[in-house]
Amino acid sequence: MSKTKTLTLIATILIFSVACQLPRATLGTQAGTPTAPPPASTPALTKAPPALENQENPAGAVFELITPAPLCAIVTAIEALNLRAGPDEKSEHIQYLINGEQVTVLDPAGRWWKVQTEAGQTGYANSRYLQEEKCK
Repeated sequence: MSKTKTLTLIATILIFSVACQLPRATLGTQAGTPTAPPPASTPALTKAPPALENQENPAGAVFELITPAPLCAIVTAIEALNLRAGPDEKSEHIQYLINGEQVTVLDPAGRWWKVQTEAGQTGYANSRYLQEEKCK
């Protein structure tokens, strides 16, 4: 083996052994470094992640819950809209949502939105018959 290859191998082994002995927080990006607050639509942490709980906090970072505003919708079906147990037309019917009724949208993904009525009943409704609106 040439002298250059031997020195390269030794340097690689040294770097690797030192890196293995460092705490995870010092590898790559620095964990725990305060950053700008997250966008309003992204919930933030209520407390420090477990890996950071017992570490010093010289910058005085504050962890606070930022909750996005709830999303509501109004039923726009001609008379009523089926609230179903699952996200498809074959799922069990739970109840009818009346035209003009407001529901809280829990998950606006795809064609079937997971919603909650004012009485607390949750289920799936066809998003074609729901119109987003500010919660009252």
